[in-house]
Amino acid sequence: RSASLGKYYMVKNFLYEITLEYIELTGTAFVSLLWGESGNRMGVVPSLNLFSLYEINRSPATLSIRSGQTNSRSIRCHGDGCALAFVDSLSEFNICPRDYFGNSRYDTDLSVLSQENFKVHLSLYSNIGKGIGRILQYPSLKLNYSSFCWQASYTVEIAGLYVLSIVYREEGGRNDEHILGSPYIVTGFAAQTFPSNSIVSIRGVAISKSKLRTGTCMNFTITSRDRHHNFVGQGGDHYHVHLYRVSPLARTPRKNDFDVHLEVIRFGSILDHGNGNYSTKVCPISKGLFEVHMVMIEDSKYQKIEFVHQDFIEQDLSSGTHIRGSPFKLLVEHSFPVPSLCLAYGPGLIGTIVGVPTWFLITLRDAWNNLCDSEWSIFPVSILFLENTSYSVVNMHNGTYKIVFTPLSSGSLFIDVVIRNSSILGAPFRVPVLDGHSSHAYAYAYGKGLFFGTAGDLSSFEV
Repeated sequence: RSASLGKYYMVKNFLYEITLEYIELTGTAFVSLLWGESGNRMGVVPSLNLFSLYEINRSPATLSIRSGQTNSRSIRCHGDGCALAFVDSLSEFNICPRDYFGNSRYDTDLSVLSQENFKVHLSLYSNIGKGIGRILQYPSLKLNYSSFCWQASYTVEIAGLYVLSIVYREEGGRNDEHILGSPYIVTGFAAQTFPSNSIVSIRGVAISKSKLRTGTCMNFTITSRDRHHNFVGQGGDHYHVHLYRVSPLARTPRKNDFDVHLEVIRFGSILDHGNGNYSTKVCPISKGLFEVHMVMIEDSKYQKIEFVHQDFIEQDLSSGTHIRGSPFKLLVEHSFPVPSLCLAYGPGLIGTIVGVPTWFLITLRDAWNNLCDSEWSIFPVSILFLENTSYSVVNMHNGTYKIVFTPLSSGSLFIDVVIRNSSILGAPFRVPVLDGHSSHAYAYAYGKGLFFGTAGDLSSFEV
């Protein structure tokens, strides 16, 4: 190899430990160790400048090295509690004292170690879950005599971001210093859903009592929250929604009242968005006063709804815990009348007599066969007579209207009942009108006998 390789520069009067390694591969080989002043020719190192090491008596000797004083920059936080926490669950982490070189203080007297000055506090930085609870707390510290580490524990009540500060004051020091990595950012997650704190809203507004027409749907949102009102940012809860029809003076339904075969029960649909929000829809088709029951069923009691002949069947609708505000009242009113489901009947449609008042009834029903018995500001029905005929309308306040009219001429009277530009079932009606009783207003007389006569001769006229 070239002599230029392996060249090192040294400082005068310093002792260097030199290891010269070489191996003979082929042919005649030799090795030499040379030195010289910079710029001068290299020469062999004199033996007076070479030193060897020899092991003395009682060598090797056992040397006990103890850890040094605890140093804040060498201490670390260990455990899930340094980064994660769950509401209402105990979070833990360890603080293990170490010296400047990172050596554990396990060889330190426990009475001395227990007096080391650590301070820990946890403060809320961002209330992401919008919960209610403590925003500042001081985790408990306890020295573990087997691991020589401090065990810290705490329990958060609000889901969000926290700042975990761990400081240490060295012996004889004047200032508190953060340990390595402090302050830490701890993420607090919500606990399990607490039904009584979960809320239902329409466009963000809480529901107490609402009004709806048959055939239309109400869309609202269920937001899961835990015991401390934290928003639960994940799905998987088993909610159940159904309508139960009651009267204004009805008692609260009992368990045995929840019969899926009764007309008073109607189910709603629920969509789990997987983020703690659930879209719910109810579409009543029967008018009346309803209670909207929204309950959360525990996993152990949850039974999926089965579809049998397109009917909903569930073992027990009264199981589960009501969410906040449930049940709330929902007043369902009928929708607009549908001509094909409205009926007209009565003697006035069978036959009548000239000059004699008569009547018939019109019953209004919506698309789901509900009686339209609301107080309409304008009568929604048009009565069309082929001939000029006066009539009057009487609201019976039960979804039925009474039409009173008097025909003025005999023959056939055509009556058409129109709702929203369409005739009702069976219309137009052809009603036969017979001659009526004599009336001085319409009777008349004629003939010569009304104008002149001859004494002794017969005179005549006709009436």
